[in-house]
Amino acid sequence: MDAPERRVLLCGGGTAGHVYPALALAEELLGRDASLRLLYVGTAGGLEAEVVPSALSLALPRFGWRLAKGYRQSGRIISEFGPQVVVGMGGFVAAPVVAAAWRKRVPILIHEQNSVVGVTNRWAGKIADAIAVTYPGTESAFPSGRARVVGNPVRRRVLGAAEHGARARFGLEEGRKTLLVFGGSRGAQRINDAVLDGLGSMGSEAWLQILHVAGKMDFARVRKAVQALGLEGSGLLYRCVPYIDEMGAAYAASDVVVSRAGATTIAEVTALGIPSILVPYPFATANHQETNARYVERAGGARVIANDDLNGATLFGAATGILRDERRLASMRTGATSFGRPQAAAELADMVVDLMEGN
Repeated sequence: MDAPERRVLLCGGGTAGHVYPALALAEELLGRDASLRLLYVGTAGGLEAEVVPSALSLALPRFGWRLAKGYRQSGRIISEFGPQVVVGMGGFVAAPVVAAAWRKRVPILIHEQNSVVGVTNRWAGKIADAIAVTYPGTESAFPSGRARVVGNPVRRRVLGAAEHGARARFGLEEGRKTLLVFGGSRGAQRINDAVLDGLGSMGSEAWLQILHVAGKMDFARVRKAVQALGLEGSGLLYRCVPYIDEMGAAYAASDVVVSRAGATTIAEVTALGIPSILVPYPFATANHQETNARYVERAGGARVIANDDLNGATLFGAATGILRDERRLASMRTGATSFGRPQAAAELADMVVDLMEGN
């Protein structure tokens, strides 16, 4: 008799922080068993509607905020798909799916990406069969002994990006130190404003080049403001783009990264061992971005600048201070690497397999 087809349902979404770790897990699972069937349940208006690859089946029911309706829809999806394991990655969409899985006695694994546990995962941790977390110490938010620290999964296309040719891809030069600045998939106006505030004073820095990802919504404004600065022909090499799909290549081109302190960004830069200047988003739930960032700072891999303290002087002062000091750069690379967990996807996949096999 043939073995039953193995199926895993992944749920969670809306933002890169939930979606990209799920995709990294999916890559790892499919890399081990190409015959495995995966279904991703997310939101119609979230990032998953755009980036989930064809290798995964995709369900985007309109749960809205009505838990009862979402629970019924989730129950139908689980009955039709028949997964051996449901993996909840957090976010409101995961709540009804996890609840329906528990009701139907399907094993549940949840993963918490942030240092502060979200509302959905705090509740789901009470019924989950296995719990994975990113940050040491987060285990204490769950029943004693039930959570395992694995890190935050990073996509293979990010981990495997080659340094050779990466700078030329963005019109950058070899031999210059490279500062990568971005604010997430939608950009960050406060970070953009700090770049504009300090950029005029950097024109003579011929040793430096900046790759600035301004975000689709703010790109036109930033480009117009930069043109008014008249940097063309100055020593500084500056490139501004609205969005980069292949962040792995951008990381491979960079010496220091300036960004918000979302869980996915931190997982990526530390897995690659890149020093960072982190500017936590001050309105993140429970201020979790600052907590995320302080972990990396304590490990020696980052410098944290509070949002209210960010301006051109603090941004470029911190960046040039790191980039000019080879010993400090090396030390911060070591610190970032010590905190990074490039094996997180593999460890999380091990937990999925254990549940499928009844361990």
